[in-house]
Amino acid sequence: ALAPLCRRHIEACAKIGIGIYLTQTLREREVQQALWMKGRDNAGNITIPSQVVTHARPGWSWHEYGLAYDVALQTPHGTITWNDVDMNKDTIRDWTQVGIEGEKLGLSWGGRWKKLRDMPHFELTGGLSIGVVARAGMLPPGWPKGATA
Repeated sequence: ALAPLCRRHIEACAKIGIGIYLTQTLREREVQQALWMKGRDNAGNITIPSQVVTHARPGWSWHEYGLAYDVALQTPHGTITWNDVDMNKDTIRDWTQVGIEGEKLGLSWGGRWKKLRDMPHFELTGGLSIGVVARAGMLPPGWPKGATA
């Protein structure tokens, strides 16, 4: 279950002086569609690369199955930021520390991705990609019928 890991992640970050705020968990397919369309034309072709926020088509995001969450950094003033900062003043960027703390819990961190790094993103995948899961027939509940990698 993702919720207990998320709570432990928040607690682990707090222990090192970094507040994180949960911004997104379970995502409806329509929301994933809208996110995927950013920077794309109606056919799904990328037209404005700087506006692309995800490569996960609807049905292919761990968020849609309750197995991913996104966070923001909490400032000392109680606001949130996605900037790459060092609020705990230990000379290590906060996103790096937040990512490492998530990985210690067995989460996959979007900050390690080669394309479209997603620093606030964490997934509980068991180390598998959606494609591997689909090919093995281990699809989560609600997965699109006939989905293949």
